[in-house]
Amino acid sequence: MREKVQQEGSVYDSVRFLAPGDDQAFHSGSGDVEFRVTSSPGLRGSHKYEVTLDANRLARALPGQ
Repeated sequence: MREKVQQEGSVYDSVRFLAPGDDQAFHSGSGDVEFRVTSSPGLRGSHKYEVTLDANRLARALPGQ
């Protein structure tokens, strides 16, 4: 996928985490991790957010989720 983006360019100006904020704890003690992500422009059609940690998928979201 990275090669495709490098060849075609990105359709997004930015993708960023809204929460947790800088220097804010994200572990609740229960093992759950909550976060919010946004992009500009908003997520398109069949595109998705996929958040990974150490190559393990934590979450995936489609437009409107």
